[in-house]
Amino acid sequence: MSNTNAPFFSNRESCIDYLMNHAHVAVTDAQGTECPVCREPYTASPDKHEPVRLPCHPNHTFGRHCLETWILEQPTCPTCRACFYRTSRNLSLERAIQETERDIRLAEQAVAEAGRDRLVALAARRQAIENSNDSQLVTVEMDALMGELERQEAEAESIRDAQRETMRDLEDLQKFFEREERVREELRQLNQSTSRLVVVQ
Repeated sequence: MSNTNAPFFSNRESCIDYLMNHAHVAVTDAQGTECPVCREPYTASPDKHEPVRLPCHPNHTFGRHCLETWILEQPTCPTCRACFYRTSRNLSLERAIQETERDIRLAEQAVAEAGRDRLVALAARRQAIENSNDSQLVTVEMDALMGELERQEAEAESIRDAQRETMRDLEDLQKFFEREERVREELRQLNQSTSRLVVVQ
């Protein structure tokens, strides 16, 4: 079973090196007798159309030249879409998401710590007010305390809203990149179909 999430290689260069230099198989061991992309028969010569087996599945075999062209543009298996390497764009997006999540955790910790400090101070202030014999002062100070608590809660909610908005923006960006990859794949398949029609005619 292929793993469509974890990449097999750290980058495109190591992927190409492996596929072009270490993944070739004998023509007799290949799945089928021809490349499923161009329909050219497999050959035993590396400079022609030697069969190359992908690491995601033993039956996913393609001609060397077709696979090399594919891997230069796409980080996935043409059949099962297993991820072979992370693109720099994906890495940048992942880093941005990780940094944002870290910033959110730090902000939440800071808000929680500040909230605890303020609550301790407010509790001490409240105790001092309650110990006072001046009823008018007690009323005024208690109103002030309630206002301070409401202000703190509004501030914390504002921070949480900003954090949620940032995460939504990052998720939208990730969806945009995924849609772009799908469109590129559809265009590539359309180009291949058109090329085959031209060859047949």
